Amino acid sequence: MKLLSIASGSSGNCYYVGNSDTHLLVDVGISCKRVENALKDEGIKPSELDGVLVTHEHIDHVKGIGVLARKRRKEQKIRELEAVIREFNENLSAVEDEILKIGNRLEKLQEEYKNLPGFGDINAALSQEKEYSLRLQIKTDEYRQKEAKEREKLQEKNRKYQEMLQKCKAFPYGRTEEAYEEARDAAEEYQSIWQEVRQNLLQIITDKSSCESKQDAIARDEQQMDDAFIEQRNYITKRKEVEIQIRQLEEYLNRPDIAEKANRLKQLWEELRKIKDQINDIGKDLAVLADRLERMQKEEPDKRAELQQEIKAETTLRGFFEEELSLKLVMDRENKALHDCAREAQSFLREGDKNREQSELFQSLFRVYQQHNGSLTPYGTSIESCFGSENNVSGEKGTALRSRVRIVSTWKGKRVYLEEFYNILKTSIEETELLIREKDRELFEDILSQTISQQLTDRIAESRKWVADMSGLMKDMDTSMGLSFSLEWKPRKPENDTELDIGELEKILLRDRALLTLEDIEKVAAHFRSKIQAEKMKLEENGGMVTYMDLVRDALDYRKWFEFRMFYKRGEDAKKLLTNAAFNRFSGGEKAMAMYVPLFAAVNAQYQKAENKDHPRMVALDEAFAGVDDKNISSMFE
Repeated sequence: MKLLSIASGSSGNCYYVGNSDTHLLVDVGISCKRVENALKDEGIKPSELDGVLVTHEHIDHVKGIGVLARKRRKEQKIRELEAVIREFNENLSAVEDEILKIGNRLEKLQEEYKNLPGFGDINAALSQEKEYSLRLQIKTDEYRQKEAKEREKLQEKNRKYQEMLQKCKAFPYGRTEEAYEEARDAAEEYQSIWQEVRQNLLQIITDKSSCESKQDAIARDEQQMDDAFIEQRNYITKRKEVEIQIRQLEEYLNRPDIAEKANRLKQLWEELRKIKDQINDIGKDLAVLADRLERMQKEEPDKRAELQQEIKAETTLRGFFEEELSLKLVMDRENKALHDCAREAQSFLREGDKNREQSELFQSLFRVYQQHNGSLTPYGTSIESCFGSENNVSGEKGTALRSRVRIVSTWKGKRVYLEEFYNILKTSIEETELLIREKDRELFEDILSQTISQQLTDRIAESRKWVADMSGLMKDMDTSMGLSFSLEWKPRKPENDTELDIGELEKILLRDRALLTLEDIEKVAAHFRSKIQAEKMKLEENGGMVTYMDLVRDALDYRKWFEFRMFYKRGEDAKKLLTNAAFNRFSGGEKAMAMYVPLFAAVNAQYQKAENKDHPRMVALDEAFAGVDDKNISSMFE
């Protein structure tokens, strides 16, 4: 077994593994020419390779596979054609041998023909000779056809080769496979550009055709306008003739005697038309009234009974509504009329509840009650019925229930209903929140005391120095790819107007407790109160447990006041922010450097703070540095 490292590193990887029977490549991340030269030095032909193993699909592991595969395919095609030619030559030799044998047999038959006289024998010999001649002719024709095809193929091959040389004579590249592949790529790019140009030309032709069509339409419109102008002049002439006739008729009609007769005739016709219309209207009204009278006479008993029922139902409903108003749960009646109170109560009903049944509304109320009953247990909250369920009224629009339910709670030994209980709880909550804010203010004043504020500012200063040391180590690292990194620790922007800028917050924390004003204390209290409220809302939205101490601890975590920004620099280029898009453009080794350099710099910066310089070092596995070359690994450990 033989193992050969042809190339290794971020620029390309390729290894040879094999023996006298089997030859394999592991990864081809370099050029095909370089692989062939390395195999040639070992006495191995590329055509003898049995296969290629690819560990993964990074460019430094698969760069030369395409060229190697195409070359292998071309060599395989040449070997197939050579095998066909050999087979053809073997068949040709076999045909020539057979022709030679047939010739020898013919000579022998001729000798036998001479030595064996006789008419029957002669005829037999002639028949046999004719048969063999025919077979010879067939074989000869087959041979000539194959020979002609071979010449045609050879001529076609030479013609294609000469044609290729003639067409490629003017091309500015050599007659190598790499040059032809490069030319093919350029031709494909040119073809793409030409397709785009062709589409633009087709668009221009289409636009030109559209313009011609529009010009034709404009010409037709102009012709129609000319025809219209001619027709207009004709109508003007006719109008003038008609106007003359009209003036003549008007002069005749304007004569006093004719005008008087015309007006009288017009009045008579108008009076006659009105009389006819009145007669028709009177006839229709009489028919409608007669039908209506007959229908009312038939419906009178039912309508009278229905009216009595409606009056009875209205009286009952008035009683129900007055009972409900007496509860003063919907509104305070004061001196309003019952009809006005009913209209106002109807306006309280939500649009989505107008078409719902009473039982459905009660079930909805009961579900809400059950959902919050656990929180209301200390107040003895319950649902009770009032008025009873008798004397319910049924009608076409549903059943009017006399029964009502109301929610009753107990507050300091007194029974109170829902609205009053809601106002009592609201006032109590406001008083409690005011008390909490006062406690918050005391807590934040403790935060501003010398001990806690000093600890926070010391931690922030220490962290800034640690980040600066990390960034300095990252900038000074010598890498093989000329890539360096740096780090910044910037304050986050305030999330709302209530929160302070981190710089202003640091200034207040650094002040002596005796120099703080009430305004400073209120600013800090408002800042942390906003932080705590925002975190509380996030936990409630996610269904998490909310504890006040955890919220305060989270608000005082100075690490969340800042954010890291990482920058990269290539050689003498300007420093750039390392974004996701920039990271995705890195090679495998550069991505590994971007991930591991900050980690090692952070650990090294912590080591440098230790008093004992012989403190233990971390041990790293080689697997953590896949794709990173030896020089960059050494730079990380220095």
